[in-house]
Amino acid sequence: MSKLFYSLAVTLMVLVGITFPYMNNQQLEIRYLGFSGEVNLSVLLLIVLVIGVVAGFVGNLWALFRCRRKLARSRREARSPVPSSRL
Repeated sequence: MSKLFYSLAVTLMVLVGITFPYMNNQQLEIRYLGFSGEVNLSVLLLIVLVIGVVAGFVGNLWALFRCRRKLARSRREARSPVPSSRL
C-alpha cells in the first residue's frame, strides 16, 4: 500500500515540476456538474503538488507504523517463546 502512495506522490510531483514553468497565468475553463468558472492553472498545479506531498507523507507513516507493529510482534515472540510441547 505504501508503494502506491509513493508512486502517486512521485508521479504528481514530477508532473508539476515539468509543467509548472510553462504556466504563465493561463486560465482553464471548467464546467462540471453545474459548476462553471475559470481556474488559474498555476494554482491548480500547486494544489496537485500539495496532494502529492501529502500522499508521500501518508505513505511514509503507513510504512513506519507497519514496521513498528512487525518489530513489536517479533520482540514479543522473542521475549516469551512458545515451548515446543505446545506447538
